[in-house]
Amino acid sequence: MNYARIYMSIVLRAQSERAERMLLKNMGYYFERHHIIPRSLDGTDSWSNKALLTGREHFICHWLLVKIYPQGTEAHNKMMYALWRMQSVGKDHADRYVNAHVYEYYRTEIKNVISQMTSKCQTGKGNSQYGTIWYTNAHNGVECKAKETLEYPWVKGRGLFTGESTPIYTKQQLRNMKLAKELWDLFHSGNFASFSEFARTLNKPIKRTGILALFKKYVPISRHLWISSTKPKVPQRRYIGVYY
Repeated sequence: MNYARIYMSIVLRAQSERAERMLLKNMGYYFERHHIIPRSLDGTDSWSNKALLTGREHFICHWLLVKIYPQGTEAHNKMMYALWRMQSVGKDHADRYVNAHVYEYYRTEIKNVISQMTSKCQTGKGNSQYGTIWYTNAHNGVECKAKETLEYPWVKGRGLFTGESTPIYTKQQLRNMKLAKELWDLFHSGNFASFSEFARTLNKPIKRTGILALFKKYVPISRHLWISSTKPKVPQRRYIGVYY
């Protein structure tokens, strides 16, 4: 079976229907943004590499990516890990369907895959017992502990990865996460001369420093773009919907 051809037929059809799907999404229908070439395989955040998929299409595409790459390769392991991350069940993922065959396949393989994915963080100075700071890889959710400062896509903290599954958060944390993402998209969709101007225009009881704190905690990519940079904080439309 040509899994790559099936995969491309799904994502190309979704791309050809982008306008219709965006309209449906704005009307309240549920879609998920999918990177055609996964970011963990060096895919970009450009719109040409994205497709709006239904929950079930999204799961099927990740299942096909597992089948496309030969078992035992690093790419296969990354796709297996991504598939496993999608197994969370919630109101936003109710239309994903995991049949018994798929479940049995990744249940029996995932332990080995996780072991291989995390082994890089468990040798030498990257050993989980070495150092004092936890980091999360914003591209694939792998966590490790290190004393030295790790560069992006590694971001400080645990449980930060929510691109393909949602960690357990309190209701207040989930509200804060939703607010942070809404504010992030609102800022990058505007024409503000500065972040301070954006903060002043908000009709919300939240100050500039409070917004930055929300971004730092719930929008990891802001750490890479802003926290470690002296460049002015200006809107960039390419970061709308990009949080990791």
